[in-house]
Amino acid sequence: MTSTTTDDRRRSNASALVTTPGVPWWGAVLIALVPTTIGLGIDLKSSASVGVLSWVLTLLGMIAATLAVRRHSVFTAMVQPPLVVALAVVIAYVVMVSTRVLGIGLTLINAFPLMLVATAASLILGMVRIIAQPLRRPTATRI
Repeated sequence: MTSTTTDDRRRSNASALVTTPGVPWWGAVLIALVPTTIGLGIDLKSSASVGVLSWVLTLLGMIAATLAVRRHSVFTAMVQPPLVVALAVVIAYVVMVSTRVLGIGLTLINAFPLMLVATAASLILGMVRIIAQPLRRPTATRI
C-alpha cells in the first residue's frame, strides 16, 4: 500500500478536524437524534408545541453531527434533518404525550420550519466540508 492510499483513507475517515477520526454514519444519526428527541419531548410535555428548546437542541445536534461524521459519510449528515426530526417527533410524542395519531401529524406539520432550517444548516456546513476537505489530493499535471 502506498502512502497516497493511506493518506486518502485517512482523509475519508476524518471528521471536520482532519487530525480526529470521524464517527460512522449511524453515529451521526444518533448525535442528531438524541438532542432533537430530548428537546421535542420537553417542549411537547410543557407546551404541546415545537418550542425554542427544540430549535436549539435540534440545530446543535445537526451541526455536531455534520462536523463529527467521517468525510466519506458527510452526505448522510446533510440529508438527515427531516428524517431525524420526523422520527424524533414520533418518539417524543409517544413517550412523553400520548399515541394519538392526529397530534403527531399536527406536530409534524408545525415542525416543518425546523426541518427546513436544520436541513439548510446541514447542507451549507456539509458543502463547506466537501469543498474544504477533498477526499483525494489534487494530482499535479505534468507538462
